Amino acid sequence: MKLSGVSHHTSYEWNQDSNKTHNINFETKTPELNIRELALADLPSPKSIDIVVGSPPCTQFSYSNRAGGGDIEDGLIDVHKFLTIVEHLKPRYWAMENVPRVKKIIDDLVSEHPRFKRFRKMITYNEVVNAWEFGAPQKRKRMICGNFPWELFMSYREKCPRHTMGEALAQLGGKRRTDFLYGWNRGIVTDNEKEVHLDEEECRTNREWKSYHPVYNRMAFPDPLSRPSRTVTSLCTRVSRESIIIEDRGQYRRLSVRERAVLMGFPVTYQFYGSSHSEKLKMIGNAIPPQITYHLFNAMLGHRYTPLKSQTNYTHKRPNKKIPVTTPTTPKRKFNKNRNFRFCIPGFRYGSGVRFELWNPEGIWRVRFFYGSSKNIVELQLDGKLLKQLSHYLPKKCFPPIPRSLSNLTSERLQKAWIGEEEGHPFDHIDALGVYGEKILIGLNGRCLPDNVITSLLSSTANRSLKNDPNRAIAGMIAGIIFNSKMESNESK
Repeated sequence: MKLSGVSHHTSYEWNQDSNKTHNINFETKTPELNIRELALADLPSPKSIDIVVGSPPCTQFSYSNRAGGGDIEDGLIDVHKFLTIVEHLKPRYWAMENVPRVKKIIDDLVSEHPRFKRFRKMITYNEVVNAWEFGAPQKRKRMICGNFPWELFMSYREKCPRHTMGEALAQLGGKRRTDFLYGWNRGIVTDNEKEVHLDEEECRTNREWKSYHPVYNRMAFPDPLSRPSRTVTSLCTRVSRESIIIEDRGQYRRLSVRERAVLMGFPVTYQFYGSSHSEKLKMIGNAIPPQITYHLFNAMLGHRYTPLKSQTNYTHKRPNKKIPVTTPTTPKRKFNKNRNFRFCIPGFRYGSGVRFELWNPEGIWRVRFFYGSSKNIVELQLDGKLLKQLSHYLPKKCFPPIPRSLSNLTSERLQKAWIGEEEGHPFDHIDALGVYGEKILIGLNGRCLPDNVITSLLSSTANRSLKNDPNRAIAGMIAGIIFNSKMESNESK
């Protein structure tokens, strides 16, 4: 806002760390305040403010919150209050930012909801934009809703530079002394303490969930520096599908506070005054890239496209004393006794919706097979009944014996190994299952199976990937049946 030349009047923020960060960087004295408790009478007088912008908390709307199962009605309280404030102040221009999902929610609300219909005429623009297209080194899609010169705003998109994650992170090391986004003196780099590298299990888990997730589309592991980063989130664990993982001297790690901040588009000199390492990560993940708001304010002022680096306006106070260090926490290797395991079997990984996987719901470890579409996922039971069907096509003598490493397992032993209370690791066993399936496949490849063998076994429409390689699908079924049968036999003793 300061870079574009807009004067700040008042801000309202309810998070203590975010508010402290704002006040120290910009030398303001904004108190913590929940806008749900803000009286309209305490606002500036109507028509005295030119611009109103806001970002109601997105937690309840985000698909990353409880798999999209947040309390939308609770989130709408903040959206309604923000729109009520805009309605009261009658500014010349206004804009609201949120996660992409809110675009349709807003469209539906102002068309159908009795409490929101009155806001319909206020909204002249409601679309999803990508921060990367406006100069941030991150692919971050966000809904922008409001009333402002949106054609001018969108015209900037074709002229903004496009940056990669590698460009953004490179400025934090070496001899570079200028901020590559802003052109300012970079100064001392703070908040760049690195987490410990991922251990072998964490690397495998991240790789599996990104590259071979049972349901969702594939992602790269590690994240490539030659592209813009994926969306920086506020909450993620060391084994989260959402975590951005980079290679570091032959090992892998998550990003530091400062690395996340530059990917969000903040100047290197901007300081985060969080009470802990995790609070700083949350602050950054909840932010909106400054590049978007810079161009948004320029459009409201009617400016032609103005590169970010061309601005010299003072934006924030640079620290004149040492910044307190918030060291990343050391990971603890202590797990819940009901820890979940769900990974696809190597060699039998298909696309979304089709998978052979080893899973332990309620501590019962079994191989399970799913197929169909994302809207209609069907499970085929890998049991004796299916084995009897397969025997019509294949004599049992073509099934090689199960490996010794898999022959004495039980759910109890696997679960104890998974929580670190017993030697061995489930990844070793799932790898052995993959090798066993490949041995079965070798035996099948010399046999001529009927063209309809797959469709005759499945109760729903078979996926193309299964039809194209029926022998591999059959091998996966046989491996799963024999493993499950052995587990049941061992557990019944």
